[in-house]
Formats: sequence, C-alpha cells, structure tokens
Amino acid sequence: MYQQWKQMIASPSKSFAAALVCFSLGVAMGPLVPIPGIGTIPLVFLGVGLVVWALVRDRQARFIGLLLACVAFGVWRYGQAILPPSIPTVADAVGHPVRVEGTVVSEVERSMSGARATIDDVRVADERVDGKVLMWFPTIPAATYGDTLTFNCTLAIPEPIDGFRYDAYLRSQGVLALCFRPQYVDVRPGRGRVIATLLAVKRVIVDRFARIVPEPHASFLSGLLFGGSSALSSGLKDDFAATGTSHVLAASGFNVSLFTLAFLTWITHTALGRRRGAYLTAALLVAYVLVAGATAAVVRAGTMGAVVLLGFVVRRKPSVTNMMLLALAGMLAWNPLLFLNDVGFQLSFVATAAMLAFASRIERRCGFVPAAFELRASFAASLAAIIATFPILLWHFGTVSLTSPIVNLIVLPLVPLLMAISGVALAAGFVHPALGTIVAIPAWAISSLILHVVTWFGSA
Repeated sequence: MYQQWKQMIASPSKSFAAALVCFSLGVAMGPLVPIPGIGTIPLVFLGVGLVVWALVRDRQARFIGLLLACVAFGVWRYGQAILPPSIPTVADAVGHPVRVEGTVVSEVERSMSGARATIDDVRVADERVDGKVLMWFPTIPAATYGDTLTFNCTLAIPEPIDGFRYDAYLRSQGVLALCFRPQYVDVRPGRGRVIATLLAVKRVIVDRFARIVPEPHASFLSGLLFGGSSALSSGLKDDFAATGTSHVLAASGFNVSLFTLAFLTWITHTALGRRRGAYLTAALLVAYVLVAGATAAVVRAGTMGAVVLLGFVVRRKPSVTNMMLLALAGMLAWNPLLFLNDVGFQLSFVATAAMLAFASRIERRCGFVPAAFELRASFAASLAAIIATFPILLWHFGTVSLTSPIVNLIVLPLVPLLMAISGVALAAGFVHPALGTIVAIPAWAISSLILHVVTWFGSA
C-alpha cells in the first residue's frame, strides 16, 4: 500500500486522478456538512491545504495538502449550489393562487393533452424569486424556448412518485415548484435565441420522421435519437418503465456511448481506418448535440460519447480513467447536485465507465453472439452497462423487475444498429419522403421487434 502511495505521488497522471477523485468525494460529502457552516468550514480547510501545498517542501506533505484542498473545494462547491433559507424562492408561494412570470429555459414538449416546459428567472407577484417552475400548459398559445410566460397558477411542491425521489431529482435541476393548471397564459416572444433555433431544427427533423415512419415507431425513433417520450401512449410508456428500459427514450449517455462504441468498432474495419473513423465519429457527435438542441441532457450525453471516443483513440487505460474522472469532476463543478439526486447522470456515467472498462473482456467470452453488424460488441457493452447500473436502479426505485435484465439484453444490442439506420433513413427522407420510407424499412422492422418485446414483457 505504501509503495502504491509513493507511485501516486511520483506520477503526474495518478496525482491528477487522485485530485479529481478527491474533488468528487468532497461534493459527495457536501450534504454531511451543517448548512450554517457549509460556506466557511470548507474554506478554512481549502486555505490550509493550499498553504501546505504551496509552502511546504516535503513532497508527500504537499500532495496531502493538495488532496485536502480538493476535498474542501468540492464541499464548498456543493454549498454554493444550496440556496440559504433566508433567500426567497418560488417554493414560498405554493398553496395559493399567484401571478407568475418566467422565461422558458427548456424544450417545450408537446403532446395531445398539452405542453410541458421549465421556466426560470421567475417573478411571483412582480417579486424576483429563486428557483425554477415545471409547468404543464395548453398548446395554444404556442410557446418555445426563450419566450416569456405570464400566468395565474396555484403552485405545488414536487413529491416522490412510487418510491422514486422525484422531488430530489427536480431539485437537482433547480426546479422547486410545479404548475399543473395555469390560467390566463400570455406568451411574449424572446429574441436572439440560438438554442430556440436549434430546437426548431430538431422539430423539423421529428416531423420528418412522422412522414416516413408510422406511429408509434416515429415517436419511438425520435425518442431514441433525441430523447423524449411525450408523444408515446401512456400504456407504452408504462411498459418501458415496467421493463426497466425507459432510459432508451432519453437523450442519455447510455445510448450515445453505446452507439459511439459500436460505430467506432465498425468504422475502424472499413477503408477509413482508425484516425479518419475517429474524426467522422467526432463530427457526428457535434452534429448530434447541435441537432438535438444542445440542452443540458444532450450535452451530457455528448460528453459521455466523447469520453468513449477519446478512450478509443488514446488506447491507454490510465488516460481513459483520467478522462472519465475529468468528465465527472467537470459536470459536478457545473452542477454538484447531480451526484446524489440525478439518476440519469449516475446511469450515464456508470454505464460509460463500465463499457470502457469491461466491454472488451466480456466480448471475448461472447462467441455465441453473431459478430455481424457489431451485435457482439453491442451485446458485450450492453451487458457491462446493465450489470454496473443494476445497483443504482435498485437504490433509486427500491425494486427492479426480474425481466429487466432480459429485456435490456434483447433491446440494447439493437440500439446502435437502429440509431444508424434511422439516421440514414432520415437523411434520405429529406431528399424525398418515399425514399426515406424505403430506407427506413429495416428500422421499422427492428423498432417493431423492440416494441413487441417491451409490450409483451411489460404486460406479463
């Protein structure tokens, strides 16, 4: 153990990894620090650690000081994400009718029953308050990203749903109140909305899917590529939830990492080779983030895909570990509340790490799976991700369906192939809808298989 400690101090790569781990550990320790001292106590330790690191000559003592400073910085960063009790928030206005004004800061998800969006920069009775509001409202008048909404509503506090800490998840996104039935909704258009333009492009793409593929396959393929399940029937969404495959309908690092790994494995066996294949994959990732709207979930998914890409390029395990830890620390620095409360973040990170660490080992033992269309690589990556994420699902939901591993092992290896075919069919659909429909026939067939499996196991 002492020898490993000395190697860690001597190796810049291992020292960097240790610093990232300590910062992430500090974020995880944040909830254990009393609220009144969460801003001062970590700063004291941060200062002590930096002084030791800067002034002490002994290399081991300096390294300990650096790790102490990283832990303290993580605790302090968590404290900065917690709103002090003295600051007025939108949660203070729940329980009675109020006049609310705010700016739409999420994609507006539309369905037959209405629309859903998150608003920020909230004013309650003309008073500025902290926190976001998740609201459901009519599709008319139409609203989009960047618009300002004014309405009357009786706000409600988020609550857990069937054992899942939905309230904690929303709090990690900054949402502190809900609005279900707003009245007198007024929409004022916003200006200079780059993300709104990207989301409009996404809307055009989703509409094109609806022209080349029938429902429910169009909604399923759109959710697979860009996230979102609002257009699916409630029964089908319940079946996805019952089989533990709801993550397929999200813009998750799970899906993007799986596709990236399978696509890279395939592209390197073509005439493009490893380097040009990596460049093409990077271009596809950037295009995906932009076309999918560059929302927080999409950027996170793209980040996980980029980690897989970089790990594939460098082919050095320590470097891959550092890249995973750097991605983790970077996202936690942006939003420390993700660590404990955002199940999507946890699943994306753990699944990607498992794919990078164990997929190749599992693949060598999966000779019974056909290698065509990279099904064996996808199967191995899926199996690694399922095993690694099982404890997270059990922790958050209290129970996991016994059929969930079976359904995931059937569905997930097909995801990269389905995403690739859907992308090609979509491009053909913009040339001519009839051409897109013809190219989409294999995607239609795979989608039918997946939906039948999910429906059958979901109702079993």
